Amino acid sequence: MSQLQTFEIEYKGQKYLATEVENVFEPDSDDTIILASSRLNDALVDKNGKFVDHEAEFVDERIFAFVDDNYFSFSKEEFIQRIIDDFE
Repeated sequence: MSQLQTFEIEYKGQKYLATEVENVFEPDSDDTIILASSRLNDALVDKNGKFVDHEAEFVDERIFAFVDDNYFSFSKEEFIQRIIDDFE
């Protein structure tokens, strides 16, 4: 099992966990996808689901999906299996 490599995305002075992994939804692709903390999504959109500002929209455009913070404690293999299960 390999450790999941994470990084932080900063928005409005707060830092949120994220990771970049191979795009398991397109197996023949060499592309990667970014998955970030659902807390970041909460910061980017208001209660009506609209972006709070242009910067929020720019940040969101880079992210494939948002996941629970506890996913970032999983191994890379478990993380990938969880996102496959959650998004298929």
